[in-house]
Amino acid sequence: MPAMDGDAFFTRDSNWYIGHDAARGPWDPNGCHAGPVTGALAGEAERLFADRQLTRLTVTYLRPAPMDGFRIESESLGGGRAAASGRLALWDRRGRLCARADSLHLARTILKPLPTAQRPAPNFSESEAATFPLRSAWHGKDFFGSRAEVRLSKTQPEGPGPKVLWMKCRSIVDGEALTPFQRICPLADCANGFARNSDDGTRTFINPDITVLMHRPAMGNWIASDGISFWEPSGIGATHATLFDTRGVVATALQSLVIRDR
Repeated sequence: MPAMDGDAFFTRDSNWYIGHDAARGPWDPNGCHAGPVTGALAGEAERLFADRQLTRLTVTYLRPAPMDGFRIESESLGGGRAAASGRLALWDRRGRLCARADSLHLARTILKPLPTAQRPAPNFSESEAATFPLRSAWHGKDFFGSRAEVRLSKTQPEGPGPKVLWMKCRSIVDGEALTPFQRICPLADCANGFARNSDDGTRTFINPDITVLMHRPAMGNWIASDGISFWEPSGIGATHATLFDTRGVVATALQSLVIRDR
């Protein structure tokens, strides 16, 4: 059974992650939203190389992670002085593989200030409290979007299309502090939803994977995503998102899309 609801997406029971309502996805009432699941995978990946920065995480989803419990196995693949990699697998209680992931961990150093591209964050003070753009789930139950605290620009057009959205961070697991990489994961996996190209309810646009690349640790309680989606008549698409904290760009996210008529 799903856990009693709390401030986090999951509670931990031994090696099992059990979902609160906030972790539920919009398509399957018994399946988790991939954003919190990506955050759980990130936390396990970071334990492999505590002295390095988790820089990239690529997750392929084979089936929804179940709300009633999943576990994660992680393996170090080793590496050199600058880079190391890991491999993860997510299993349900029936022993089925639900997702697999690859992680890249880079060694930190201290350099003098460097020239870099400048892209300021969206102006948080010019945003206002809003409802999550995907306002209801197909199954009608409480879900990720109904529990998310979000803000939109006061001048941003409503409806489908490219969009910038701020989301307040939520703990991945009850009683466990968020890491910078985990801060961005739930929102990183939302871009295909809030930057959808149609609002007529006749299509699904599910992402079977996500790649998140964080070049600077995210800070603060609010993260923004600037997303755009490309849909093709072949039923294949892609969503690109740039992720910000209030200081500027921190990461990039890329999702493949499977687009089907409902």
